[in-house]
Amino acid sequence: MSFQRGKLDQDKILTAAELVAEREGLEAVSMRKIAAELGCSAMSIYEYFTSRDDIMRHLMARLIKSYAISNHNETDPKQWLISTFLRIHQVFYDYPELMRAYFTEVAHHDNESMTVTEQCLVRFKTLGLKTEQAVAAFQSLLFFSAGLAMNDHMVSKVSKQKARSIKQVLSNQIRWRDYPMVLRSGISFLNYHIKHKTEQKIARLLDSLLAKP
Repeated sequence: MSFQRGKLDQDKILTAAELVAEREGLEAVSMRKIAAELGCSAMSIYEYFTSRDDIMRHLMARLIKSYAISNHNETDPKQWLISTFLRIHQVFYDYPELMRAYFTEVAHHDNESMTVTEQCLVRFKTLGLKTEQAVAAFQSLLFFSAGLAMNDHMVSKVSKQKARSIKQVLSNQIRWRDYPMVLRSGISFLNYHIKHKTEQKIARLLDSLLAKP
């Protein structure tokens, strides 16, 4: 992606930050690397954002919005909650570094995060929980989904490393040009398995939280 000098705006800066994050991870996002991506000076970015943390807050809101975490149409409140926390899991699975930002002052409870929280609390209350119980249930499912995402990310990472380590074995049994397809198929199956299992685990925890007096 190319950017025109002198044509900066917040959206282009956040797009550049997202490109850096996708390539190197969120921890690697810096004013210098964003500037390099844009082809501008780091100082020019400060005309639009006050600090790296300011960029990270906006970037986090943008990523959350891109996953449509609370923007789905399940009419059943229980299924809506399962879908929502499954999407939260997916965000943290894809961007594990986002977890620390979300659970620290960097997040500052941006509008997108607050919208997700408020809509979840409404569904919990619809299912019969009082305000205090709804808050506790939301926190339980949030931390559970984040913890699962971290674990699943590590499992997936190790599995991909193992898959690549058997490259030589596979190359002796299948045509080399077919290897990428085999690897992608295996990774796709792993991701499907993770999602299916995650949905079951979230549903079980939700049932247990709703069953509490």
